[in-house]
Amino acid sequence: MLKHTPVPWGINELRTAKGAPIIMSATSWLKRPREVCKVLYDGGSEDPEVRANAALIVRAVNSHEALTTATEQVLRWIDTGCDPSSQSIANLRTALKLAKGEL
Repeated sequence: MLKHTPVPWGINELRTAKGAPIIMSATSWLKRPREVCKVLYDGGSEDPEVRANAALIVRAVNSHEALTTATEQVLRWIDTGCDPSSQSIANLRTALKLAKGEL
């Protein structure tokens, strides 16, 4: 299985020549920020939806591990017929806030 570019990702405020937001990783194997992708839109790169789409991509990527880990913790409790621990529930709530951009 291929590995993805290391997280966290962020949005580089220095846009492309056409104004498209650039999503960057914090580090790469070169030990420096790396361009992951440019977010383009038919309506033009200055459209507010372009920035919102870039932010959604970054939130989804950066919260993925926390969400999957917390969900697996809670599901292990449910599968065994037990109530989830308060820490598992807290982890799930934190991961959800991260995904929603509330952290």
